Amino acid sequence: MEYDWLGFGYAALVAAGGVVGYAKAGSVPSLAAGLLFGGLAGLGAYQQSKDPKNVWLSLVASGTLSAVMGMRFYNSRKAMPGIIAGASLLMVGRLGLQIMEKPLKPTDVESPCYVFQNGICLNKQENMSIALVQLLVLQLAVGKGLLAFVYGRLQD
Repeated sequence: MEYDWLGFGYAALVAAGGVVGYAKAGSVPSLAAGLLFGGLAGLGAYQQSKDPKNVWLSLVASGTLSAVMGMRFYNSRKAMPGIIAGASLLMVGRLGLQIMEKPLKPTDVESPCYVFQNGICLNKQENMSIALVQLLVLQLAVGKGLLAFVYGRLQD
């Protein structure tokens, strides 16, 4: 089994961010969110280590964090939300590339069917289209806050 060391490192960074938020500002919500999302990212990295096609938990955790921390960075201009948002955005991109690079294998020789974990049968073209649409939706949600930040900086 090949371990997803980058995923585990990201999970540790997220958990450490929550601990730093608690240590600096006494923020219990930062600690709870950091440990929760760090744990989810760690579980996602473990799942990905066992099955490289299983990126969905990691994608949800990093996508949510990139949106939430991107908005917090936009509003506060503090370093830690910016670091977590940037790392999360990089993870979303990495996971999106993994989705597109590793097509699922056919279930049997006679069927051109590709199967997701929930049992939906899709061919390779449909699989790629759905993954691309999901990635674009996540990028739009995250990008809105980051683009507003960059545009605001350019106006100054």
